[in-house]
Amino acid sequence: MGGSRQRTRVWRVGFWSLAVVVTVLSLTPPTHLPPQMFDLWDKAQHALAFAALASLGRLAYPRLGWSVVAAALLLH
Repeated sequence: MGGSRQRTRVWRVGFWSLAVVVTVLSLTPPTHLPPQMFDLWDKAQHALAFAALASLGRLAYPRLGWSVVAAALLLH
């Protein structure tokens, strides 16, 4: 039982750390970011970031369903 709690705590720290990183990068003005080669990559980066957040959110909060995690990320 203790190992499960410790694993959950690690997933939660990872989830919230990634949430902070995604938030900061999402709010950083484009002039402070490296130049982008084409617009599609920007959309792919956002999709990958939120897919990673959804996956970590599901691992960090196993009692919540996918719909709750998705709703929380949409509110983010």
